[in-house]
Amino acid sequence: MQRALAIVAVVVLIVFGGYKIFSGRTHWDDPKSVASKFLVELKRQDAEKAKQYYLPDQADAWAEVTGKKLFQMKSNESNQMKDSIPDDMVFVDAPPAKTVGPVRPGSPPKADANDKRYTVGSVQIGLREIDGKWYVSQSPY
Repeated sequence: MQRALAIVAVVVLIVFGGYKIFSGRTHWDDPKSVASKFLVELKRQDAEKAKQYYLPDQADAWAEVTGKKLFQMKSNESNQMKDSIPDDMVFVDAPPAKTVGPVRPGSPPKADANDKRYTVGSVQIGLREIDGKWYVSQSPY
């Protein structure tokens, strides 16, 4: 009887472990999945983990700047930032970014045909598709 119970317990643990592994996986072909994972990490104030969802060629620079901003936030600012990102994320299409005029240093990159923008709670996030994968191209912070 104890042996059967141990086998059942091991099977349940394997099924639960598999569920956790596959349910936590990022679906790079779905912009909302990428945006959700990015915003969760941003809400945790972990720029190093969030940078894996940012545009690869700009991720390190973004993480450095954002990490400093997050570190320098006062507690009230930090709480407001966390409150602006809802736990239950509902994505609403935002108007596309303007593509006219020169790009100044430090400004967000020009919109691309493969860009999408969403409003989540009180923040806007921009995403760009590169080779079939979606990455964050415009961060709210």
